[in-house]
Amino acid sequence: MRTSTRKPTRLIDFIREDVVGHRFTDDRLPRTYEVQSFSDLNAWFADVLRTMEQSNVESWRTHHIATIRKIRNRLSNMRNGVRGW
Repeated sequence: MRTSTRKPTRLIDFIREDVVGHRFTDDRLPRTYEVQSFSDLNAWFADVLRTMEQSNVESWRTHHIATIRKIRNRLSNMRNGVRGW
């Protein structure tokens, strides 16, 4: 049970430390990202997932596709309750 809670936490930490509020690039992704809003974050998630699906891979930077989808869905649900993002 512990392992399942660590994986989403690692992904959230990565997003917080390396993606949100920073210039983020990855050779596998189509562009450079400057995530400042939920819309920007949603675009980043969409490109990560699209790239994974097109490459037929199940993990990106050690994060499994199911974990990425799970966190994207949870953050998208939060967006509905936050104005200004």
